[in-house]
Amino acid sequence: MKKALVIISLICLVSIVYLPIIAAAPIEWHNMPKTGTSIGDSFEMRFEIQSDETTNYSIQIEPAPHFQVLTGNTSQTRIIPDKDTRTFSFTLQIIETLENGKYAVNYTAYKNGTIFKTDVIYVRAGQQVPGFEFALLLPAILFGLLIWKKKQH
Repeated sequence: MKKALVIISLICLVSIVYLPIIAAAPIEWHNMPKTGTSIGDSFEMRFEIQSDETTNYSIQIEPAPHFQVLTGNTSQTRIIPDKDTRTFSFTLQIIETLENGKYAVNYTAYKNGTIFKTDVIYVRAGQQVPGFEFALLLPAILFGLLIWKKKQH
């Protein structure tokens, strides 16, 4: 019994200490850009950050060798007020002919110069073959039909 109370107390203490750190992380999301495959085609890559405090937030992208940022600036910084959202927008252009498929663009999000997220966006070029997303959609449709059919009886 005492051992269980000690463990529960430790879990509560850890939660109290670390929960504000976890909850205080800014929220970041981005679009899934789509483009053609020809040299000169351009597309927009957008990021939105919702702040957790009034300070500087930055996005830095590392375009694949197939793309270049039209302004030449691969980084943007904005002061975002607490609980507000700002959009960071980069216009990229294809500089060599692409095959149909997905191309990775790495990005890093900063808060006051400190990294809070590093991830990859996949730019969809040309025609896309239904893939993993379709594999998830089919069972969802079948499940919905099953439920609908049960309600009919």
